[in-house]
Amino acid sequence: MTDASKIVPAREDDAASDRLILTLRTRDPRLVALVRLLARQAADDYVNAARNRQRTGPTQ
Repeated sequence: MTDASKIVPAREDDAASDRLILTLRTRDPRLVALVRLLARQAADDYVNAARNRQRTGPTQ
């Protein structure tokens, strides 16, 4: 039996060569839900930081 997914290093010529890439052959609904949750949290953090910058001004 072969692995359905792998974690591999990003290409060497990539700017983010210290990152890993997850390759999937099947779509796991739990993984999709996790990615959506993390994206939502990152978007909330971004919006909150932008609001805070508007209120207090840029940080030194």
